[in-house]
Amino acid sequence: MADLKRILEYDPTTRTKTTFHYDWKENDTIFEEVQDVSSILDLNAIQRSENKPNHKNDMWHVGRIPLNVFYSIPREIRQNGKFLREWLNRPENRAFKTYDGNA
Repeated sequence: MADLKRILEYDPTTRTKTTFHYDWKENDTIFEEVQDVSSILDLNAIQRSENKPNHKNDMWHVGRIPLNVFYSIPREIRQNGKFLREWLNRPENRAFKTYDGNA
C-alpha cells in the first residue's frame, strides 16, 4: 500500500503549508509544516543594504525571523534576549538580520 500524503492547510498570508503523511509500513503519522520564507529573507537583505541604525535610540529593528524558524529555536534561547542576540549574530543566521552590526 502506498504512503498517504495530503495537504491539510495552506496559509497564503504566511505562505505556510501543512501536510499530513502516513507511513503504512512503520504505522507512523507525521505532520509537516513548510514555509516559503524567500520574501522575508529578500526584504531583510534589502533593509540590511540600506540600513544604518541609530544606536542613540533605545530600540531599533535588528531582524525578521519567520515564525517556523523562531519556534524551532530552543525556548530558553528565544526567551533570553542575550542568547537570542548571540543566535542572531552567528554567521549562519545573518539572513535573518536587517543590518550588519551586532544585535
